[in-house]
Amino acid sequence: MLRYQASCLCQLCRVEDLEKLVELEVDLIGKIAVCRYGKIFRGSKAQNAYEKGMIGMILYSDPSDSGSKKGDVYPDGQWLPDTGVQRGNVKSVKGDISTHLYPAYKGGYHASGEELAKIAPKIPVIPIPYNDIKPIHALIEATSNNSRRMGQLQNRTIG
Repeated sequence: MLRYQASCLCQLCRVEDLEKLVELEVDLIGKIAVCRYGKIFRGSKAQNAYEKGMIGMILYSDPSDSGSKKGDVYPDGQWLPDTGVQRGNVKSVKGDISTHLYPAYKGGYHASGEELAKIAPKIPVIPIPYNDIKPIHALIEATSNNSRRMGQLQNRTIG
């Protein structure tokens, strides 16, 4: 069972997507961003959401972009099934985040907490399958006050 105090559909979570929500008077502060993979790096999505005061992010793959609407899904094809999630990260550096550009071994260089705070994502981010985002979408659309808004979800339980 999943409980959301407040979440908001943010499309691709690009700066222009979030600015459109602000223009539509959607309050983003303290909300969980629900957004699709695509167009920009997932770490940039997390940073954009953080800069608008959001407290977390749920990422999902849209079947129109990389899944069942493109063709046969794994194992019969190359596309992501509706139950799959993308692999990847949201960090802004290459390699191990705590030993950036150095080998990771005991006694070797490790970034300080202050250094890590500069490069680590500022909000928690979790990928979920498209199948699991469908009920969230349905609730957001059912509870949204304005169909032009990308959607908000207040105090609902899913599952």
